[in-house]
Parts: sequence; C-alpha cells; structure tokens
Amino acid sequence: MSENIKLATWIVLCPFISLLLIGAITRSYKKLSALVAILAISISTILATILYFKNLYGLTPQVHYFEWLITDYFSLKFGILVDSLSIGMIMVVCIVSLLVHIYSWGYMEGEAGLSRYYAWLSLFSWAMLVFVVSPTLLQAFFGWELVGAASFLLIGFWYYKPEAAQAARKAFVMTRFGDFGFFVGLLILLVVVGNVDFHVLNKLGTNMGVSPKLITMTALFIFMGIMGKSAQFPLHAWLPDAMEGPTPVSALIHAATMVAAGIYLIARAFGFFSASPFAMEFIAAVGILTSFVAATIALVQNDVKKIMAYSTISQLGLMVAALGAGGYKAGVFHLFSHAFFKALLFLCAGSLIHHFHTNDMWEMAEKGGVRKMKITITTLIIGSLALAGCPPFAGFFSKDAILVAFEMNGKHTFMYITLLISFLTTYYSFRMIFVLLSPEKEHSHSHGHEGDHHGHGHDSPANMTIPLIILAVFSVLFGFVDTPLMNGYFDKFLLNKHEVEHLHWSVMIKSFVVFLAGISFAYVQFAGKTGYREGFAEKIGWLKALLVNKYYVDDFYFILVRGLVYPFASILNWIDRKVINDTGVNGSGNIVIFSGRFISSLMNGLLQRYLGTSLVILFILVFLWQLI
Repeated sequence: MSENIKLATWIVLCPFISLLLIGAITRSYKKLSALVAILAISISTILATILYFKNLYGLTPQVHYFEWLITDYFSLKFGILVDSLSIGMIMVVCIVSLLVHIYSWGYMEGEAGLSRYYAWLSLFSWAMLVFVVSPTLLQAFFGWELVGAASFLLIGFWYYKPEAAQAARKAFVMTRFGDFGFFVGLLILLVVVGNVDFHVLNKLGTNMGVSPKLITMTALFIFMGIMGKSAQFPLHAWLPDAMEGPTPVSALIHAATMVAAGIYLIARAFGFFSASPFAMEFIAAVGILTSFVAATIALVQNDVKKIMAYSTISQLGLMVAALGAGGYKAGVFHLFSHAFFKALLFLCAGSLIHHFHTNDMWEMAEKGGVRKMKITITTLIIGSLALAGCPPFAGFFSKDAILVAFEMNGKHTFMYITLLISFLTTYYSFRMIFVLLSPEKEHSHSHGHEGDHHGHGHDSPANMTIPLIILAVFSVLFGFVDTPLMNGYFDKFLLNKHEVEHLHWSVMIKSFVVFLAGISFAYVQFAGKTGYREGFAEKIGWLKALLVNKYYVDDFYFILVRGLVYPFASILNWIDRKVINDTGVNGSGNIVIFSGRFISSLMNGLLQRYLGTSLVILFILVFLWQLI
C-alpha cells in the first residue's frame, strides 16, 4: 500500500471514528461531541493538505482494492482511488466541512440535539469521502446512498417542525426516484460487463463487444440518479425545501458537496458518458434548461436561503451542461470554485438569520443594522461578486471556462444562454445586496427582535466570522489557478497538460459587459431606496405568477400524486388486503381452521355418530361411482 493510499484511507476513516465515538461515548456531552467531530475533520483536513502537497502537479492514478465478493460471473471490490480529481475533491470536502463544523459551534449554540447534529455531520463527511475515493461504481453507489441518508437526517434535524419533516421526506423521495435509475444502470453493467471499475467503464466506448445502444441506455439510467442528487430539472424541486434544515447544513450539503456528487460522478465516468453522443447531448440540454429555470425563479425570491438554493441549482446546471458539451476541465473547475463561494454565501446568510431571526431580506432591511455587521456584509458582497462572475473573483474565471468550452465545442447557443443566465445571476445577487444595504430609518433599531442578545449593531461571534473570512479568501484567489499568472496550474494538476492556455479575451469581455449590465440594472431598481419595491420580473403579472409558483412543477407533482399515484396505490392496497391477504393468506388458513373444526366435531367418541358418518360417506362414494 503506497503512502498516498495510506493517507487517503485515514482521511476517510477519521469522520467515521468520530461518528462511532459520539454514538457510543460522548452523546450525553454536547460540547465534547462537537470537539470530537471538529478534531476528526481537522485531522482529515491536515492529512488531505499533506496528500495534496505530495502530489502538487497531479499523479498517475493509484488504486488499492479489497476483495469483497468473487463469483464465476463477476467480482465485487471496494477500495481507495487516489488521482488528481479525487485529491481535488477531497480538499474541497475537507476544507468546507471543517469550516462548517467550526461555524456550527456558534450557530447551533444551546441546541439540545448538538451531539446528534455533529454525529450526522460526521456521517455525512465520511459518506462523502467514501464516495470520492471510490474506484468502482458499486462503492460509489454505496457512498451515494449514505450521503442521501445523512442529508435526510440533517434536513429533518428539527423533526418537531412540520416543515422540516416534510422537506426531509420530499428530498428523500425525489432523490430515491432518481437513485432507482442509477441502481438499474448499475445492475445492467454488472450483468452485461461483469465489472464496474471506473477504469473499465471509461474504456467501454472503445470495446466493440459492447453495444452503443446499451451504453446510451445505461448512461441515461445513471444520469437519472445524478438528476436527483444534483437537483436537475425536473427533479430539482426538493432542494429549495431542504433549506428547512440548519443553515450550516445547507452550506455543506446543499451548496458545496452533496449536490456536487452528481457532477463529480459525470467527471469520474467521463469516458463512459462520452461514448454516447446522444447521452451527452441530453445531459447538456438538461443542464442548460435547469440553469435557466432556476435563475429565473431566483428573481422573485425574498428568503435569502431560497435565493442561494435556486442559485445553487442554476450553477449546478451550468456544470452539467459544460460536462455534457465535452468541457471536462470547465465543469470540474467550476465545481471546485463554486464550492467555496457558495458555501460562503450560505454561511453569510446564516449569520444574518442568526442575527435577525428571520429569513426575509426585506424584514432584515427594515430592522436595520446590516451595515454594522461589517465582516458578514463584506464577505457576502465578495461571495456575490464571485457568483456573478466579476473579475478577478473565482467565479469569473470558472464561468468563463464554461463559456469557452461551449464556444470550442460548437455550442454557441448554449454560450449565449449562459451569458443571459449570468446577467440574471448578477441581477438577483445584487438585488439582495442592495435591499440589505437599504438606507436605515431613524426608528429602525426599535424594531429589533425581542430577546436578540446580539443587538442590531454587532457582528456574529468569531467562530462564525473566521470561516467567512477564510472562504472569502478562497473566493477571491482560487480562480487564478487557471490563468497564465500561475502558469496554468490547474491544467497541470488536473490534466497533466504543461502548455499554458491563453486567456480568451473576447469571452472575458462579453462576460464582463454582462456583469456590468446586471449590476447596473439591480442598482437602478433597488439601490438607495427604502421599503418593498418590485423588480422587473415582478412588474409583469403573468411572469410573476409563473416564477412565484416555480413554473408550477410542485403543482404538477401534487396533481400527479393525487390523480394517479394515490388511486393506483389504493387499487394495489385493495388487492393486497382483499385478494392476497384476506383471500390468499388468510383464506388458506381459514380453510384449514374450518376443516379442522369440522373433523374434530366428528371425532366426539360417540359410536352411533361414527357409524352414521361412515354410512353417509359410503353413500356419497357409491353415488359418485355411479356418476362416473
């Protein structure tokens, strides 16, 4: 076992050990449980950093397998895969998870279920790392399902709130629907190929023994799982409702890591998906549609977490579209950069919610004091600039990489749709910023929330603001890894490509002009004004209704469930109870009971009844004999 494999193994094991310790020993001691979880993910992050610097310019993939099940037809193995892609994702998961663990210390202060909360965070971190280092599709599916279970538990952490319980169920059901497709695709590969190692899957396209139609069908089945986990249209509706969970959970799971699992899976099995041109076209189309739909819905949201949620869906759509269009590096680069600035935005939203005890940006502006939360509002602006694609923030370079990928692969329509989406992203991001920075009324401080121990003139505590500062630094600097300023380092690390790619100035200029247009539009409508005011999307009645009702996707699901699923389930329920249970299972039992009682009534010890019964049976037998 190589040094890299050993490091990766311990990186994965630390959160699992934390989960066991909290469950078995420290669950009655809330702060001790928090310390155990923070220590475990800190060790994983330190080891991940060592692993990264040992392989600063990438490495040849290294794999270590553990045999699990060997049959005459196939072998099932688990193991550890270490390469540039997995190292990059390990770093993202560990850094964001560590900062969320620390941030949660302040945000969840006084929470009765703190041990349970940190146990579920450890479960999630372990499951995500198991998924990232998976050398086989089967192990990836194992981690994939564990991640979904941890997400369900954390969304429903405040299970006594009906909204949280309902959101957890919705997320579980919708992602399970997608995972059914993933499971079917996995079974097909096991039966037909007999091997689900990623290095084998990525070479299926060159194997003439495998039907291209089979690859297409399997790729689309697996993509169903990705549509669910990464919230792609029409399986995206669970993610905004998942905001009912604690805000640090939203930052870790529903912004930076779990929802990115589908993007990572496409990148990991890129050769397999690329073997089917139809599947790639379908993936790209779903991605760009998802991105546009989510960006437009975000225009009319007033809940700061919902704005972030729809923004996340939109950015995930861009990653999927880029990968579907053949832009492997662009999709992965945006995955990494987006994790930092979107986690930052969610944690900033959490800081505001923690301070004002409301999710509504208009209520926050009305209460006043946002300007005095200097670290929170500064880092929120930095995150918004990165999301909007303002140079020189991280989102500018990674989003431009997607635009370049579309242009280089002949997807010019996708490129212009992405520019429109970028305009909308800038607009709704700075709509929120300008509303929060509304001029304060003289009486605004008297509207503070009763019992707010922070007061409307102070920032959040250090254990909440320090993670914001660290993520803000990543949001500012990370984009430069793909520029000539750092000799095109990202290409060397991810692709082992040593020539420096030049900057695409035409794309960059278009992107910057779009950013200026978006922020100018938001400034004119919202800056320097007080009180509620409508944006351009809200001034058009039918458009506002369409967007507020989220394109009626939830209504469609409601009608589908009420009109089709419930009646069909009722029929199956009747068949199960009346036919299978009452007639089949209970019926056969009742026959035995009735016949037993009848025969036992005959066996009463009276000789004359025995004689009479014998004569009756004899007459019946003679009668039957005559009929025959």
